[in-house]
Amino acid sequence: DVTLTAADDYKVDIGAEEIKTFNPILAIEKDGVRMAPDDFGPFFVMWPFKENPEIDNETFQAKAIWSVVKIEVK
Repeated sequence: DVTLTAADDYKVDIGAEEIKTFNPILAIEKDGVRMAPDDFGPFFVMWPFKENPEIDNETFQAKAIWSVVKIEVK
């Protein structure tokens, strides 16, 4: 399990089973360019919403956290 914290102190918990099942990515680039802090960077958790419509909901959209500055592995 992990807890991610954004630059604005927004926090989200993501369970190991969710990660294993849906394989979200921790993006560092957008269109081949490193993401700047004022453009969702330095890190953005992206979920495969198109490939898994069952997670295209408010719960998982809240876990698509951007401007990640801290990752705690539990």
